[in-house]
Amino acid sequence: MAPSYKSTKYPNLYRRHEHNGWVFRKYASAKRKEFVFTTGIENESQAYKEGCKKFQEWMADVVPTGRNATIRGIALALIAEERGRPDTLRSKRRHLRDHVIPNFGHLRPEQVTAQHWRRHDQNERAKGRTSLSNDKKYLIECLGRAKEARMIQAIPKLPDFDPPAKPPRALSYQEYGWVRRELPCKVNLLAFVMYWQGARPGEIMKYQWDMINWDTMEISIPGSITKTKRNRTIPLNPRVYRAFLWLHKRSNSPYVFPSRKFKDKPMFAYSAAWINAIKALKKAKRPHDFHLYCLRDTFITNAIKAGNPTVFVGKYCDTSAKEIEKRYCAPDQDSMKRLAGYGPRYGRKK
Repeated sequence: MAPSYKSTKYPNLYRRHEHNGWVFRKYASAKRKEFVFTTGIENESQAYKEGCKKFQEWMADVVPTGRNATIRGIALALIAEERGRPDTLRSKRRHLRDHVIPNFGHLRPEQVTAQHWRRHDQNERAKGRTSLSNDKKYLIECLGRAKEARMIQAIPKLPDFDPPAKPPRALSYQEYGWVRRELPCKVNLLAFVMYWQGARPGEIMKYQWDMINWDTMEISIPGSITKTKRNRTIPLNPRVYRAFLWLHKRSNSPYVFPSRKFKDKPMFAYSAAWINAIKALKKAKRPHDFHLYCLRDTFITNAIKAGNPTVFVGKYCDTSAKEIEKRYCAPDQDSMKRLAGYGPRYGRKK
């Protein structure tokens, strides 16, 4: 970040663009020069020690108990940092507040063990919960912050009790047509963009016309509206490009999807329209076991089946290749037969 956003009191704390919280820049090989620059110490190891010291001072300011902070104090500090971030991160705040703090908040970071996690897993599954991956993810994030502050030497290994992830629901083109016919105009276009572009709905609703380069058929998406806070420029699907071009000539708002009442604000809700569409499909006795996010899952699934590398698909859809391989790369029968040599490419019949 620019030096103007640097804390004058704590050199390794930076202010994010989207809210007033201070963020500690964790030490990494790619940030050595940054640590030397922010602390003014030429020796990298000393600069790192100084950064950790400043982080401990910051913890003492944010969390009342300082180095003796509990998981509850660290989780509340993380929740405070996330205020003002995109709505796509509500899950993180909700899991910290509803699951991590009630079950682990009374413990200090060095007291968390695999036995505590095993007991939590048994209790939550007795209540009917089937997946605790997010609980584990955000508890490890709290422990990671404690490790940065040198409250603990290492993060304990928490066993994974969840079964292997099932592949997401991918819609056929016929099912996609059924659900689009039941949606109103704006949500219909939102579903259209998700199916052909694979973006998240919260991200699409904040698209602005000045993000689109009409000459190169590309869209530059700023990190302020994305879940991962990463900027990216991607080519538009030709179908989406033509739809946007037609809509741009008839629009009187800076947003591609403006609010119905306020043209200078983006659309912020689609759930009611989607629920009505699913009810209509149910009444017509057609498949309705899917939600709006399945359109993004369908794009990623189709892109992988077309033979695109997972790294490129992840860059395009703003997700990690590891997550794509975990969730979307389910070996189906057609893909396995193609690998075995069946099909027109090899001149063999099924």
